[in-house]
Amino acid sequence: MGKITVNIPTIKEGELWSPLQEYREKSVMEIIGKRLNLNTDTESVPDWIEAEKVLSIYNNPRFETARYIITKDGRITEHIAVSSQIPASTSVWPHTWMLNRLRKQLEETDSFVLFSHNHPSGIVLPSQNDISVTKYLAQYFIDGNGKSRFLGHIITGTSGASFAESNGKDWSGLYEGKIVPLDKFPQTPSNLKSLNVHGDLGLSKLHIYIEEISKKSNIDKDKNLFACYSDTAGFVTGIKTMPTELFWKNHDTATDDINESAKKSGAASVYLVVCKNNPGLFSQIESYAITSRKIAGAVMLPNRILDAKFCSDRIFHEGETCPLKVEDSREIKRHRAMQKQSTQEYEYERSF
Repeated sequence: MGKITVNIPTIKEGELWSPLQEYREKSVMEIIGKRLNLNTDTESVPDWIEAEKVLSIYNNPRFETARYIITKDGRITEHIAVSSQIPASTSVWPHTWMLNRLRKQLEETDSFVLFSHNHPSGIVLPSQNDISVTKYLAQYFIDGNGKSRFLGHIITGTSGASFAESNGKDWSGLYEGKIVPLDKFPQTPSNLKSLNVHGDLGLSKLHIYIEEISKKSNIDKDKNLFACYSDTAGFVTGIKTMPTELFWKNHDTATDDINESAKKSGAASVYLVVCKNNPGLFSQIESYAITSRKIAGAVMLPNRILDAKFCSDRIFHEGETCPLKVEDSREIKRHRAMQKQSTQEYEYERSF
């Protein structure tokens, strides 16, 4: 099969290995006050290159987050972030009442809104859904006087960014500080130095990769199999041993384990590798794959591979209960002001 050229990590039994573990999410307040010159009412050219620099701090490699960036006089004044907190997807269609309130605020304060979101995989080309959402928002943010309050939509990632102008239709790419046509944009999917499981030889390579990890980490193959997590670009973002007994006894525990590890490693898919010939165990995995619809693939020595009709390329599916996390800088400011006032009142009372 050839030599595996990426680094072979050492893992501990039962613990998740992921190159993304140390990532710390930035606060929504970090960009408040930053310059963002995209207002098309002015004579200056919209500075999308600077916009990409400002917003790149939110390139979360685990979760996709939709952001409403509010600007006035070329500076960011408010910021609303919405995330489902599951890898590779989020809800970008907010409730109508929220958009109505935001549109009213924009008109009353003579402000504008830029829609932004990140692609954790690093591939920043817009999806069909991204294009549809942009056209929708471009139409929605026209105020009562017929004035557009929409600045456009920018998608950030490790390989650059893509953006749509305020009309919601014309898309371009941002690569190495230059604006380029999307068809010229290099599709460098990720900066992770890990194995890629996509392609005809993906599972075979994965098996060799895990065999090497198993030897290096001295994992008991009789008691464990390996769950390998990957992002939408196919790069391995996490590896964890799972007790073989989970697939004989407790499928619910296996599901909880997979869900939690996927969130921590920013994974969209999971592949299972059995490093020892165990037909009975593989049959149990097959049964679990059919009922859970969570396994993207499974492989066992010498040459057994999970039938494609039992596989699912997504751990999390539409319709699953995933409450949205909303961080609104306006609410954060109000909360901080109330805390400050409460502290001042307490100090005043103590002075008597």
